[in-house]
Amino acid sequence: TCWILLVLAALPLLGCEASCPSSCLCSPQGVTKCVGQAFSDIPRHLPLHTYTLLLNDTNMTVINERSLADQQLLLRFSLTHSHLRTIHPRAFHAAPQLKSVKLSANDLSTLPAQVFSPLSHLEEIYLDGNQLERLSPDMFEGLVGLLVLDLTDNKLSYPASDIFDGLTNLTFLNLGRNSIKRLPPTIFHSLKKLRFLRIFNNELEALEAGIFDNLVSLEELNLHQNQIKSIPPEVFWSLGNLKTLTLSSNQLQAVPQRSFYNMPKLRKLTIYKNPLLSLPDELMGHMPDMTEFYLFSTNLVTVPGNLFANMSGLLQLNFHLNDDLTELPFDLFHNLTNLKKLSLRYNHLSHLHPQLFSTLTSLGILLLNHNKVRSLPANIFHNLTRLETIALEGNLLSTLSGNIFLSNSNLKALTLNGNPWDCTCAIRDLANWITHNEHVVVDRDDVICHTPVYQMLRTVGSLSPEQFEYCDLTTSKSYSPTELSTYKPTEPAHTVSATPPAKATTPPAKASTPPTESTTQPAKATTPPAKATTQPAKSTILPAESTTSAPQTLSTSLQTEATAPPDPSQPVPLSHDILVVEHGPEYVHHNHHKGWVYVWFLPSDTKLLGFLMFCYILLLAMGLSLILAAIYGMHRLSDSIGQLTGRAGVRLAPQVCTPDLVHHRGYTLDCPSNETIMDLLTFHLLLLLCSLHDAVWACPQGCQCVQNKIACKGLTEFPTGLPSLTTDLWLSDCSLFSLKPEDLTQFSGSLTTFAIRNAAMGEVHPGSFDSSINMTALMIAHNELQDLPAALFQNLGKLQSLILNSNKLSVVRPEWFSTLTDLIKLDLSRNRFTSLPVETFRPLTKLQSLSISGNNLSHINRETFKDLSQLQVLRLNKNMLQELPDGTLNDLLNLEELSLQDNQITHLNQDMFSNNLKLQKLFLSNNRLTSLPQGIFLNLPRLSLMSLYENQLASLSPGVFGPMPLEDLWLYDNKLSRVDDDTFRNLTELRLLVLSRNQINYVSAGAFRGLEKLGEVSLHTNQLTSLQTGTFQELPNVVNISLENNFIKSLPLGFLQGLSHLGEIDLHNNSLPNLQKQSLDSLTAAKVVLLRKNPWRCDKDILPLRDWLRQHPTKVNQTLVVCDTPVSLSGEVIALLADETLVPRSSTEEPVFTSTEKRRRPHTSPPKRSTPAPAIKTTTPSKNEEVTSSGQENGGPVSHDTNIILIAIAVVCTVIIATVITCCVCWKKNKRGKGNIGRGNKNSVL
Repeated sequence: TCWILLVLAALPLLGCEASCPSSCLCSPQGVTKCVGQAFSDIPRHLPLHTYTLLLNDTNMTVINERSLADQQLLLRFSLTHSHLRTIHPRAFHAAPQLKSVKLSANDLSTLPAQVFSPLSHLEEIYLDGNQLERLSPDMFEGLVGLLVLDLTDNKLSYPASDIFDGLTNLTFLNLGRNSIKRLPPTIFHSLKKLRFLRIFNNELEALEAGIFDNLVSLEELNLHQNQIKSIPPEVFWSLGNLKTLTLSSNQLQAVPQRSFYNMPKLRKLTIYKNPLLSLPDELMGHMPDMTEFYLFSTNLVTVPGNLFANMSGLLQLNFHLNDDLTELPFDLFHNLTNLKKLSLRYNHLSHLHPQLFSTLTSLGILLLNHNKVRSLPANIFHNLTRLETIALEGNLLSTLSGNIFLSNSNLKALTLNGNPWDCTCAIRDLANWITHNEHVVVDRDDVICHTPVYQMLRTVGSLSPEQFEYCDLTTSKSYSPTELSTYKPTEPAHTVSATPPAKATTPPAKASTPPTESTTQPAKATTPPAKATTQPAKSTILPAESTTSAPQTLSTSLQTEATAPPDPSQPVPLSHDILVVEHGPEYVHHNHHKGWVYVWFLPSDTKLLGFLMFCYILLLAMGLSLILAAIYGMHRLSDSIGQLTGRAGVRLAPQVCTPDLVHHRGYTLDCPSNETIMDLLTFHLLLLLCSLHDAVWACPQGCQCVQNKIACKGLTEFPTGLPSLTTDLWLSDCSLFSLKPEDLTQFSGSLTTFAIRNAAMGEVHPGSFDSSINMTALMIAHNELQDLPAALFQNLGKLQSLILNSNKLSVVRPEWFSTLTDLIKLDLSRNRFTSLPVETFRPLTKLQSLSISGNNLSHINRETFKDLSQLQVLRLNKNMLQELPDGTLNDLLNLEELSLQDNQITHLNQDMFSNNLKLQKLFLSNNRLTSLPQGIFLNLPRLSLMSLYENQLASLSPGVFGPMPLEDLWLYDNKLSRVDDDTFRNLTELRLLVLSRNQINYVSAGAFRGLEKLGEVSLHTNQLTSLQTGTFQELPNVVNISLENNFIKSLPLGFLQGLSHLGEIDLHNNSLPNLQKQSLDSLTAAKVVLLRKNPWRCDKDILPLRDWLRQHPTKVNQTLVVCDTPVSLSGEVIALLADETLVPRSSTEEPVFTSTEKRRRPHTSPPKRSTPAPAIKTTTPSKNEEVTSSGQENGGPVSHDTNIILIAIAVVCTVIIATVITCCVCWKKNKRGKGNIGRGNKNSVL
């Protein structure tokens, strides 16, 4: 009897537990979550075991007195992101057992007094994100158990002094993002257990003395982003357990002495972004746990020497971005023996003491860039043996000691650019050090000489020791830049020797007359003299020029030097090939003649010079054209008059054509009038100008020309007559069987882009590009090239893009790339290469994109890609590679895309990608991989796209994938047999997971754990016979589930529970004979359910399915869900079955093959079916593969310029109109002449 009573008592409970309101999710753990605007009040008939009720994004505006009634077990209540405005004063009297109330992100502007008082067990109150302006003093009365109170992001301004009285157990209080202007001094006195106090982002202007005295347990205090202008002395002294104190972004100009004493546990202190003018000598107390300190954006000029003395554990010190900081005490860093990074960048430091860094023995990074440092002591870095990085760029350094980095043996990166380096004798040692340590000076190409003027624009590292030999002379004269001559256009040309003077044993002869003072100074030799034990024999200063004749002075000087050859017994002085003469803002030109260099100058205003040159050429061409037109017109006029007078038997000139001659001997003579002659002259002149215009702007037939860019198509021979200023030339779909040097001669100097595509070209002659030194892009693609001359590209030092894809090249010659040091993109895809010499790509240190796909490579040396640290894209797909040697990719630190698909790779080493931290795209599909080593993808934090489909992977261990932003993972067409727990746990950003067309027979309940953003999972065409209950419950955002083409015989109860966003589940072509009501209830969560082609057994057990189909006609295409057995009902639509047609299943009924078994034979894999495009992303794998494989897009033809077209049309119309007028005139005259033939001699008719 007792058992019966217990069962009867439990029946109502079971009924309640099974119920869950519509649009809510109810978990077995007692959590009910309801979301949507349909809720205007707390839903009724909640499960009795509801312990946590979460309401989000609802339409609730009020909590009534009875809203929480009948919820005796409810412990946690949350109503967030709604429009709650009112709470009834007795709203929580119905649920006094509540431990947590969360009302975040609502529209509450006020709360009833003591509204929370009945909740004696309350531990948490969240009121953040509302509009609260004030709280009554007794708001939290009686809440002695409260632990967490969050009032952030409201409009509180002046909280009452006793608002928190009685909250003796409070540990967390957040008052941030309010408008608090003042805090009473006793407001926190009851909070002795408070550990976290946040008052950031308010409008506090001051702190009251003693405000924190009772917060003895406080560990974190956030006061940043206020308006605090001063703090009381010793205000923080009671905070002995404080670990974090933030005072940044306030208005502090000074800090009281010893303000930060008595805080030995402090780990984080921020006082940056304050207008601090000075700091006291005693400020920081003992802080051994402080590891990182920031002090920037202040107005400090200097700091006390003991500022960091008590921070012995400091590892990083960021003391930068202080515009007024000019001086540092020599002992400022003496106690920081553990410091590893020191940043002093962007200050105003001009001088550093030699002992400033002497004790920083652990320092690895030192940033001194962008200060005003003019010099550094030679021993300033001597004790920094572990230093790896020094930044000195952007200072005022003119030289450095050659031994300054002598003890920094671990130095790996040094920056020196942006300094005014003085490349005279003082920099000799530094230049020598840079030459021997080029790998350390990362910006060596930008370390430029600033003085003297003859060394400007040279890099310091390029200065050879020979150039400093003159520094060892006992007596030598140095010429300052101001001694150089100033050129005027009226000055004659100077003659300057290009070699140093020869040694001599006699002093130089004195000049007969002293030089006269004038604004014209003689030019001096710009190369230093050679070594000598005595004075040089001849001065390098030229004699003053005569005022009578410049050529006379020049010839005399030349003759004198030419007749005095150097003494062969003396050592030959050092010779130089380059002479730089600084002569103000002018161009310098020179010429060699008998060992002398003649130098002359032209104005350097390039725009003015270019404009004048253009005008000169234009005027010259127009003048010549007009002269030729006039000559031609006069010639035609003379011929016409001669014919007229000759035929009339009279020598007739225009001025003697009188009426007496018009009727000479009874004949009628047409005498040309002056208007006719002028019309004829004008017409011929117009035709001549039009023909000249066409000649200037002529574009070869079959080509399109826009400015200096020409695109030709369908040519049978190389175009001729191209303008000499052609910069871009594209040739496509032509029949050009070879390329010769003379084809490009006319415009080789201006050519920057040259492309020949699909031109049937089989040969490129040597030297074809020798004159194209300005070429930056070259493409010879889709041709018949089988080989190229070794030195074909030797003069293309500026080339940045070289595309040789889709040819028949079979051998890679390293000589092709030996001089292409600026190359950025190289495409060798779709050729016939079988191997790559190991030194092929060594010179290409700037290469960013390399494509070798579509060849016949079967092996790659581990050193092939050595030193290609700038490479970002590497495509090796569609080859015959079977493996990649360990370390092949180690130097590719900037690699972002790696394509290895369509090879024969069988395995990958565990550390293959360990150095490729920037890798974003990795394609490994269509290989022969059987397994993936543990942790192979563990260190790829940026990988967002990866393909592994069409391999032979048999298993995936949980440690294969590391944390990465991967969104799509394609694993179809492998040999996976099971998916274990946590296999994809680190792929938290995954949206699409494709596991179809494998041999998977088991998927564990935790297989998809961690994939909260997954939108589609595809498991179709596998060997699944059953599913685990919790397999998909870890996927709250899943939209599509594909389970078709398996052997699933039943569905677990509640396997779709919690999937509120499910759009479609595909179960067609499985082995389902029927479905139970509980399984059908789970399917209700989906919007579309595909159930066709299952072996539905239409007996009494089919009734739940029939009824469910009738209740949800929009979820299933009912006409496709038909009976398979018995034979009498085969093909009948299940939804239309009547009760009388169904019979109970006979126990003696013979087994019937399921439809799935009928469709498949044993040991035969199902036919391949393309994986459907994901519903949440339209990119298919074929498209991804196409993008990866494509190395170069086809360039289109050059577009027409509208202005050129209009001008051409105008010219053509002018010619047509002129021709028509001429024809009319001629026809009229011919007609007149025919009329006179009967009356006169034919010779008299014009």
